[in-house]
Amino acid sequence: MAITKKHINSLKSDLEKIEIAKFKTEKLNEDNTRKRIIEPILMSLGYSWDNMESEYGASRKGNERADIGLKSISNKIEILVECKRLGEKLLKSTLFDQLNQYFESLPTTRIGILTDGVIWNFYAPKDDNSRYLNYEPYYTFNLEEYTDSDIEILLSYSRNEFQYKKTYEVAFEKYFNDAFENALVDELFEPSDAFLKAIHQRMGGKQMKDRMRNTLTSLINSKTIQRALDKVIQKEIKVGGVTITTAEELNIYHVVKTILVQVKELKKQSDRITFRDQKSSFNVILDDNIRKTICKIFVDGNKKSIEIASKNYPINEISSIVDLKGELSKVAIELLGV
Repeated sequence: MAITKKHINSLKSDLEKIEIAKFKTEKLNEDNTRKRIIEPILMSLGYSWDNMESEYGASRKGNERADIGLKSISNKIEILVECKRLGEKLLKSTLFDQLNQYFESLPTTRIGILTDGVIWNFYAPKDDNSRYLNYEPYYTFNLEEYTDSDIEILLSYSRNEFQYKKTYEVAFEKYFNDAFENALVDELFEPSDAFLKAIHQRMGGKQMKDRMRNTLTSLINSKTIQRALDKVIQKEIKVGGVTITTAEELNIYHVVKTILVQVKELKKQSDRITFRDQKSSFNVILDDNIRKTICKIFVDGNKKSIEIASKNYPINEISSIVDLKGELSKVAIELLGV
């Protein structure tokens, strides 16, 4: 079942009824946080008492229990939810260790969630066969600060929508990219011998002695890395490996967005209208989702055009964009589902 605007609005309505400011003044304990915030949210995601296992056994010895185990459509507990009192700092290592211990002991669980009702940290395993969670959450939902896109992501964990394979692909990409960037930073900050030797060989060197090693190490710093980065970007531009957003594309985008937010149905949706620049086209989209493309902008020298619903319109001046208000609005309203 596809997630629609109706589903998003319904969940938003339920979340807005939760009186977080009031609960903060009341200083809810863990039990009340669970009953008054966490469980109502889970119920809004389609989990009833029949598929929301409370105090789920999470120890081989039988004396330790996870707060909530959520049963998927397959009737297996695949999502583990560990509840803490409202306002508790969730990034404590002890809290993660507790969640990880429960996750390790429950073979059917796929995802771990640590929440104080407001902040929901989502954790996935280190790899598809691992029984150990990554220390860092791959996604965080904040009940006090969210967009429609966040609501759509949260809905993907509803009982009817949850699909572990898709979820793990998202989590793995986040974890892999973070690990790559951290490794690259560490290598550049403290270059290994292998890295120094590789650079020395590319410079035409053969045997690297201590003096050369020390010289190369001193040369690898933020200034030289920045200069090298600029040169890499220029090389990528030459071979078509990077996308450059032009001022002309941005100007047309702002005109399109200005036109759209004047439409009654779209007036309060301006923050949802963004863009994504790709090699082949500059896309005006909703919710940072390329599948929700309102139009595509093409700029090739003096030739400019807009593609709306697979139909291409040439652009000569701003007035020619204004003339497309009807076509642009129709697509945007359909994508909004209003």
